[in-house]
Amino acid sequence: MLFLHRRTRGKQENPPEEQQQQQPPQPAPPVIRYLITPAGVPNFGDEFITRAWLRYLAETEPDSIVWVDCVEPGRAVHYFNGLHPHLNFTNTAWWLVWKAIGMTSDYAEAAEHVKNWVLNLGTPRQDTGICLMRDATSIHLLGGGYISKDWYMHALLLRIARFAKQHNSNLKLYGTGLGLCPLNEKNAEDIIESLQHFDYLTARDGQTASCFGVPLGVDDAFLGVAAPKEQWQNPAWPSRLFACLQGDVVGEHPQMVDRIVRAMLDNGADPSEPLTLIESIPPEDAWSLGLFQERWPGEVLLLPFLELWNKGVPVGEDTMWATSRFHMHLLGATTGGRGASLAFGNDYYDIKHGSLRELGTGWTTLGPEGSTAFGKNDGFAQKALELSQAKRKEADAIYGSVPGA
Repeated sequence: MLFLHRRTRGKQENPPEEQQQQQPPQPAPPVIRYLITPAGVPNFGDEFITRAWLRYLAETEPDSIVWVDCVEPGRAVHYFNGLHPHLNFTNTAWWLVWKAIGMTSDYAEAAEHVKNWVLNLGTPRQDTGICLMRDATSIHLLGGGYISKDWYMHALLLRIARFAKQHNSNLKLYGTGLGLCPLNEKNAEDIIESLQHFDYLTARDGQTASCFGVPLGVDDAFLGVAAPKEQWQNPAWPSRLFACLQGDVVGEHPQMVDRIVRAMLDNGADPSEPLTLIESIPPEDAWSLGLFQERWPGEVLLLPFLELWNKGVPVGEDTMWATSRFHMHLLGATTGGRGASLAFGNDYYDIKHGSLRELGTGWTTLGPEGSTAFGKNDGFAQKALELSQAKRKEADAIYGSVPGA
């Protein structure tokens, strides 16, 4: 059999080395932003902060993959879904904390469990989530007071981030607007050690800044204040008198209903006008509704969490506020309201509200006894806008200066 060899004409085939050189470049790994937050309970302040950061990332990094690691991811989906094009939810970090707490009440022992799981895995139902967290571009603990004396075991979240970075040296760690005081001596040293591994940190109160050597900033809610007013303010609510009297952390104090009623009247409220009770955490914050209905001469309205979330914080002319909740103080003063923060001799809330008075809200303190006067700083609304712009610059410093930073 005769075989004919046909000589190929034209360009010769490249040698293997040249073929490799002409291969298209491999795509860069995706940017994965991992946010840790106590959102999903829901608690309006925590949800407000989380929403602000998601909107920011949607604007500045629409192609990034965003994971929200939160207390209740199933509920969080309903509050945040659609805010970012590539948004996902989990509770991996929180689950590791709860798992460790369930195994021991000793912080040092729990910390070792967490370290081992993050570095070596061994929690079969969570290992996939741990691997994803370790492979993230950044881990960001959003602002809030969820790591302090009352919840000192939550400092394990800082430890989780720290050892994720030990596993992946390219991982960036951020913490903004953190409130870590009052501290618990049981884990203060571990918090200090964990914070050393963060690439960017700010505190929202002077005590945290002083105790842990963290630069003083402001609460992360100011990032939400930077958004257009229609995204977070409700000018249509039919009342200008607002009370927020929580029952968690500080306990239920029926006598404070009388003090709020007295203060509203002493500060010029008409007894016939409606008073609104704000539900920041549903349904706990509605515990005093019946008491207000008994003791306020006019109509008492409930602003439920769902409407507060969907339509925004009520605003209007000459609003008056009496609130135990920190973020109602922040947002009420930001929108030009006058008022008082409620005092129960609780050091956690004293630090929180004190940080706002130091910023210049002008609000007074309303306790079981003493003055019923409300206060206001006419210049604070403008200052709040300036603080919100500074918070936006802080966000840019973290995410906007270097692509994939």
